[in-house]
Amino acid sequence: MSRTVKASDELENNYVLDRVKYLLPIFEALAPYKLNQRKKGVGELPGWEKLAAQEARLLKINYPDERPEDEKEYGTALRQITALKKELKKASKTQLKDHALINPVNTIITHFGEALSYQFASYKERQNTRYRDTVNERRQREN
Repeated sequence: MSRTVKASDELENNYVLDRVKYLLPIFEALAPYKLNQRKKGVGELPGWEKLAAQEARLLKINYPDERPEDEKEYGTALRQITALKKELKKASKTQLKDHALINPVNTIITHFGEALSYQFASYKERQNTRYRDTVNERRQREN
């Protein structure tokens, strides 16, 4: 039995959806606290800084790059980071239990996304450098 091929608008990114289900309630619980408490965590709640480190570890495990360390780029993981940030922003508009917390949650999502992107910055720089070296002309001439 073969599965039917889904249309592009029906495809789902299960990894990102699972992470949103996990992260969004934590971000909502962190929202009432002060900025530094959101960053470091409160009691049992981890802060966005720790969550970003955990997420980076998970991305490296789930989407490994088999090249030597000085050549690694983690292309799929970088795409997943972008998808995760977009999905978190979208989910914050619809899935929050308390809609009064939308702005603090969006602030946490922004900081979380920046921290996560920062952990992959060296890989992104390597990817950009390789692209610049391999491409001859980055613009198409207009007809």
